[in-house]
Amino acid sequence: MLIIKNGKVRYSVLRQGCSRDVLIYTDLLDENGSTVASSFGIKKEMCFKRPKLWWPKMMNERPGYLYTLKIHLKDGEVEDFYRLKVGIRSISWNISGIFVNHGLERMKIFG
Repeated sequence: MLIIKNGKVRYSVLRQGCSRDVLIYTDLLDENGSTVASSFGIKKEMCFKRPKLWWPKMMNERPGYLYTLKIHLKDGEVEDFYRLKVGIRSISWNISGIFVNHGLERMKIFG
């Protein structure tokens, strides 16, 4: 079983049609809705411990684990939310191939 110690999510929020005074803060939620990381600002990096990895189909008994990135926008008394599903994975490559979550990924090449 592969265990990754630390996870990282980078995000950037494009602010259009709202004042510069709007507050933007973000939570990363697991599948149970529990907060695993939080940050404040339009462009940040959130770090957290022991991420559950997203796997391509047929590479793991539980593929497709998704977190929810919940972006809060607050302008005075008005508050809004935007939710986005995100997957965490490790991707690396060398002469032997491309590795997803440290497993060699067999890819079909078209051309």
